[in-house]
Amino acid sequence: MYTSHDLADQAQRPPSFIFSQESAMKVFEVLLKNISGTLSISEAVAILADQEKIPTVSHAHMHLRDGFAVGKIPAFVLNNDLSRNHYEEAHMTTAARVQPVVVPMWDGVGSPPSNCFHLDVRRSALPAPNSTRSKYDLRSAQAEVPGITPITRLDPVMTRSDAITKKNVTGLAPDLPSFMVVDEDVGDIPSRVKTLNGRFSVAAPTQPNGDWKRVSKGGEAKVSYVANVIRQKVTRIAGSEKHTMFEDSESMAMHLCAALRSSAGRSALALLRSKPLGDPGTVGVFSKTAVDQVDRFINDPKKKLKVPHPKPLVIERVTDMRAGAVRTAGNPNPVADTFQYQKKDIDHIVMVLGKRADGSLNVVTIFPSPDTTQATMQVDNSGQVDLVEPVFMKGTMAMRMDQVSMNLSW
Repeated sequence: MYTSHDLADQAQRPPSFIFSQESAMKVFEVLLKNISGTLSISEAVAILADQEKIPTVSHAHMHLRDGFAVGKIPAFVLNNDLSRNHYEEAHMTTAARVQPVVVPMWDGVGSPPSNCFHLDVRRSALPAPNSTRSKYDLRSAQAEVPGITPITRLDPVMTRSDAITKKNVTGLAPDLPSFMVVDEDVGDIPSRVKTLNGRFSVAAPTQPNGDWKRVSKGGEAKVSYVANVIRQKVTRIAGSEKHTMFEDSESMAMHLCAALRSSAGRSALALLRSKPLGDPGTVGVFSKTAVDQVDRFINDPKKKLKVPHPKPLVIERVTDMRAGAVRTAGNPNPVADTFQYQKKDIDHIVMVLGKRADGSLNVVTIFPSPDTTQATMQVDNSGQVDLVEPVFMKGTMAMRMDQVSMNLSW
């Protein structure tokens, strides 16, 4: 099932594809260009370049892989002190963890660094809950891993004034049992301890560090149960999907243009057009048309290509698990800093659109899927149809794929 796929972040691109806020295009303008069939790929680039800097508004750039590699340096290399000195998908990790990378971080004040490329810290990935890593760096494509239940032993401890030294002496209370508590956090124990605490008629030792024995005068001693953790609680790990990316920004721009120009795109834009300004609702499009139209465009017979261009592909990224690592309360998901990649054919494009307070179009996300909608959301699109969700993640309607070439152009 698709999630609202990775809220977070945005990394600034090289000069040919810089994310800025200079040319916002209104929803109704894009709708008119859909109706007239005039939206160009360059305008799709401008729409992507316009996306907000606020991490939770748009994260389309998280589905890009180009723009960060330096020559043929591997995607990840460790220095002797185990810090990173290069990380190709630097925009997918958190600002805290990307600092050791040779990537100047820009705080948005003044001019950005001019050397090589830079990362806008406001657009870097946000940390996942209880982790310094981002959700992208935690995606290991594994099924749900159950949590580990904690075990705590409650030991009775008695404190009273020693009859000889007149000092308080503490030790294990005699003839009182310990209790094993399973499936409760140490934080949940005090209420259990309170019911076990009490005042018992027990004796002080006859000499310092001696055995606890009953003396003739008797007396009361306070007995408390102290929690000793035998096994810590480790939270469950929810099942994680693979992270899918376009091979480059050109592929993203072409597929965005085709998806926005499709019949399903027109329906989504019309739904957005009817929303009030600033409405937080989003519309989803699952477009096979975009894949088909881009394939037609890059291998247009009119171009008379001697060798056909290869079809654009999905890059799937999966985080490796750390070999031999033991799950702990502090690190329930011990992943490595290395990744596995696969290239696959694109089945459809997922595009989520919103409308900003000024009426401009917001591309919340756009990414390629190698899987069918039947596999990901239990809705069949095998009959050459696109799907539209008037409320993203809440119900779909089918739109027949556009069969006539769109004549895409830059």
